[in-house]
Amino acid sequence: MSIRFAAPQLSRKRLLESQIQRLQQQAANDNRASSAESDAVIRRALELFGQHGLGAAKVARDAAERAAMRGDAEGFAAWHEVCANLDRRLARGLDQYLPQTS
Repeated sequence: MSIRFAAPQLSRKRLLESQIQRLQQQAANDNRASSAESDAVIRRALELFGQHGLGAAKVARDAAERAAMRGDAEGFAAWHEVCANLDRRLARGLDQYLPQTS
């Protein structure tokens, strides 16, 4: 069986250098707005991952559960966010500890 290469036809429309530069300046990671606080959470998550590998999310979940049992809302929120950065599904299991608002 032979292999045939079909190169795409080149478009006649070309971008100008100024258009390319403008588009490059607009490019950004749009997953979420970056702030010093979110960068710190990501840094903590990466450090935890470096220490515990694939089990890091479970370590964060356990720490969040312990904080919730102590009544430490701030500690719980911090560990919950770290867990959510590592494993969103696992973090959803912590929703039972979130304060109920009605």
